[in-house]
Parts: sequence; C-alpha cells; structure tokens
Amino acid sequence: MTVSSESDKLGLVFDRQEIGRVLQLYCRIIDRLDRDLLRSRYWPPATDAHGTFAGNAHECANFVMEELRGSSSS
Repeated sequence: MTVSSESDKLGLVFDRQEIGRVLQLYCRIIDRLDRDLLRSRYWPPATDAHGTFAGNAHECANFVMEELRGSSSS
C-alpha cells in the first residue's frame, strides 16, 4: 500500500489506533464476561454469526456470554 500525502499517512495512523482501541475494548469485554457492554457495541438491528449461532447481534452477545461462562466453569 502506497500512501502519498501526509494527510493520508495521518489518516492511516488514526485508523490503526482506532482499530487497536476497538480490539482492546472487545478483549476487555470478553475477559470480564460483560454481556451488557458487548450488547452496547452492536447497533440494535445488526446481525452476527459466531460458530453455531447466526442471527440478531444482541442475541449473539447473549449466546457468546453463555458459552464462555459455561466453558470457564469447567
């Protein structure tokens, strides 16, 4: 990828920082099993597919948390 202008370079740095911030937040959410915070990251009509689940993103957040809670008690 060739970035030609200083403005483009600055935009690329900002974008990478934002991606890192979102990933860090997601890891925190999963680490703490924070269902409400995970649900708040999705737009209400959003959809998601994780493994055996495909459907409404808020329902997916519930599914993921139940799966993680079940695996953490084993």
